[in-house]
Amino acid sequence: MSVWVFRSGFSNSFSAMTFVDIEDMDLCIINGKELHWGKVIQFEPIIEKKKKNQQPFGDINGVMPASVILNPKAYHALKDFLSPFGQLLPVECFNRAGLLGTEVDSETHYFYNVTNIIPCIDYQHSEKKIGTSVSKPVFFADKIPQDIQVFKDPYRVRADIYLSEAAKLLLEKLIAEAGLSGAEIIPAC
Repeated sequence: MSVWVFRSGFSNSFSAMTFVDIEDMDLCIINGKELHWGKVIQFEPIIEKKKKNQQPFGDINGVMPASVILNPKAYHALKDFLSPFGQLLPVECFNRAGLLGTEVDSETHYFYNVTNIIPCIDYQHSEKKIGTSVSKPVFFADKIPQDIQVFKDPYRVRADIYLSEAAKLLLEKLIAEAGLSGAEIIPAC
């Protein structure tokens, strides 16, 4: 049984988002627990200095590891699939330089915070960075979920969103049916 990582494709062919107020980053600490902000967090596209280097924005965007931001199209296509495993928190996304592909100045997007924790990384056999953090996980075969699960493991809670094999297949189908861009689903190890 395989484990997959779900993330935005901003590292390859899509641009990322950034916080309008950098202090809001402290409110978005992702540790597998529910987030309670008390305000609407604001994001904006990262604009490249050289226009020719500007990548398009996907329907699924990134702002930090282990999280994704869904535009309205992605939210409507994926909310029923994702919501049992975490929170879809409304955020305001500003349309700097028209990069969001809409005419509005800002629109509601959704920050996905996974709260489903399934301990399945074999810490002893995983590669570690200097110190104790796991850099290349090895999974216990008998602890990998076989049903549809979107989850995090405590050892990489701030680094990865994981999918079971069944979840990967369904997510790929939903993304294709809705014609969504910006997502990457890659092997976890």
